[in-house]
Formats: sequence, C-alpha cells, structure tokens
Amino acid sequence: MNWNGFWIAFVTIFLAELGDKTQLMCLSLGVKFRSFWSVFLGAMAAFAAATALAVLAAGILDRYVPMTAVRFFSGILLVALGILILLRKF
Repeated sequence: MNWNGFWIAFVTIFLAELGDKTQLMCLSLGVKFRSFWSVFLGAMAAFAAATALAVLAAGILDRYVPMTAVRFFSGILLVALGILILLRKF
C-alpha cells in the first residue's frame, strides 16, 4: 500500500470537505433523524460509492489516455470554469 498516496488523499479530501455543502447536509440529516449511526453509515456508503466510481474512472483513464493529456484538459477545464464563474459575477 502506498501510504504517501493515502495520506495525501486523506488530508486533501478532509480539508476540502470541512464546511462543504455535503458536510452541512449530513449535519442537517443528523438533526432531522436524531440517529447518528444511520446517517453516518448512509453517508459513508455514499462517499465510498462516489469514491469508488472516481477511482475506477481514473484507472480507465490511466490505461487509455496519456497523463499529459489528462493534465492539459483538466487545466483547460479549470480555466474555463474559472472564466464562467467570473462572467457570472460581473
């Protein structure tokens, strides 16, 4: 197991999710249903399924698309989304 990859993924996702809409949704569901374990297990199952899909997609991309192309197109997508956000603000 690559522990470096594990810790980078853990810290990055943990910090990105703090105060995110998903965390706030879990908080509101916990208050609504007053059942820590059912909300916790449901949220963990959903996160695991979403993460499994992302890692599966990464494995498929890694086989068929060169990493330089992935970096290039993800950069283009990031810039395009940034421009769209700026245009909506002004």
